[in-house]
Amino acid sequence: MVREFFKSAFTMLKEDEQVQVTHKNYLHYRTWGITNLAKNANLILVKQESFNIEE
Repeated sequence: MVREFFKSAFTMLKEDEQVQVTHKNYLHYRTWGITNLAKNANLILVKQESFNIEE
């Protein structure tokens, strides 16, 4: 599902637009390879941030 989302997003994005994805960082979610899925859809990781629920 995420792979298809990235592929679809790539076809709709204009220059200087971006896709933002938030996901949990537990072991199961890390196995998804979000960065690689995006790269395979010709998207580039610009920034990665940790989420802190306390902030």
